[in-house]
Order: sequence, then structure tokens, then C-alpha cells
Amino acid sequence: MVMPTTDALSIQNLSVNFGNKTALRDISLDIHKGELLGIIGPTTSGKTTFLTVLNRMIDTLPDAKVRGRIRMGDLNLLATQQVQSVRRRVGMIFALPVALPLTIRGNVEYGPRRSGVRDPGILDVLVEDSLKAAGLWEEVETRLDSPALKLSGGQQQRLCIARALALKPEVLLLDEPCSGLDPLSTARVEDTLIALRGDVTIVLVTNNPYQASRVADRTAFFLGGELVELNDTKALFTLPKDERTQAYIEGKFG
Repeated sequence: MVMPTTDALSIQNLSVNFGNKTALRDISLDIHKGELLGIIGPTTSGKTTFLTVLNRMIDTLPDAKVRGRIRMGDLNLLATQQVQSVRRRVGMIFALPVALPLTIRGNVEYGPRRSGVRDPGILDVLVEDSLKAAGLWEEVETRLDSPALKLSGGQQQRLCIARALALKPEVLLLDEPCSGLDPLSTARVEDTLIALRGDVTIVLVTNNPYQASRVADRTAFFLGGELVELNDTKALFTLPKDERTQAYIEGKFG
């Protein structure tokens, strides 16, 4: 895959503290527009904290102190007061599927309706396009008005991706999206992410390094709140530059 020449996000000297505890320490990296960036590392390495900063969910934690700069074009994401706008542009998918207690259609329409979209024709197009992009349309097109909570776990996770895509985000963050899924559902989610890259920038946090090796264009290794190494995925997994990266990939810790 040919890398884009522009960046979706540019992170400079990002640090996060919770009281006296450092969660992230001086992180700097650029996330290329249209790429699928994998982030690996053991539990408590700072991966999830990194995601919550990117779409300002960190704001909901009163003891968090954030320093640094994140640029998205001309916008400094950490300085803007338009937090809801940031979260529309930078969507997030969580480890466990969080389907709303609505119909399948209602889940996908939820964000656009809250943003003021009311035209039935526009909503119909958004629903179909988003479900197709999430790889779910063929499985649900005849039951859009059925309860979303009756879908399987893997289908609900792809529905959550469709719900995020309906707002047409520029960046999609995923925090362990396959952690509770069986291998078949995991494969379908991974296929969806591979199909989406290029159209949307994706940042995938995973505790499973093999998942990153399968789907990511580049992979970053976090450890103890620090960015240890960032490289093309094949290079990072075959010729890591840092012995800590090598040890983690080989399963010696984590």
C-alpha cells in the first residue's frame, strides 16, 4: 500500500498524568491519512489512554492532566472548545459492543438524527452506505427494523462501526474491538477494517500483536506509557529495532 503524503493527526510531546501516576510520557508521532495504525503493548502500557486523548474522552476524567499538542489540519484538538465536533470527526469503538436498545436502523440513524438530519431519504442512504461499509448490510438488510440487541456479538460490533461511520468521521479509533469475539467474528471485523482503510484513518489498539500483524500498515509498540518503537508492520515484526519490542512479540512478557 502506498502511504499518503499528508497526516490525519500529528501528536507532539503528549503526556498524561492521573494524580502522581504517569500514563503517557512524551509521545510524538504522526498518523498518516488513510492508514491503519496498530498499537500493541501489554496491559497498562498507555494504549487506551492514548485513544481517549485523541477524541477528548479524557475530558470526562477529572484527575487527568494532559500536556502536549495534537493537530488535525489547522485544529489543535487539545485546545478547541468544540469537543462534540472533535468526537464526530474522531469516532471511537470500544472493546465490548454497545448497541443501543433500538432497531438496527435506529442505531445507525442515531448520530445523524442528533446532528439534525431528518430527511428520510438521506437517512435511508446513510443507513445502507454505513452498513455496507461495516460489512453488515447483506446480513441485516431484510430486518432493519428488528432489535439490534438480537444480533450476535460480532454483528453488534460491526453495527457499532456502522453507527460511527454514519457520522462520516475522518478518524476511527478502536479499543480492543475483538476482545470478546470468537475467531470467525474477529475475522469479519478484521476484514471490515481492511476494507475501510484508505477511506478513513484507523487506529487499532490490541493486546494481540498477531492481529496488528494481520491488518496494520504500521504498528507502534507502547510500554510503560512510552512509545518504544514505530515502524512498518512487517519490519517491526521481523526486524524490531528495540530488544523490548522483540521480547514482547516473542511473548516473553505481557
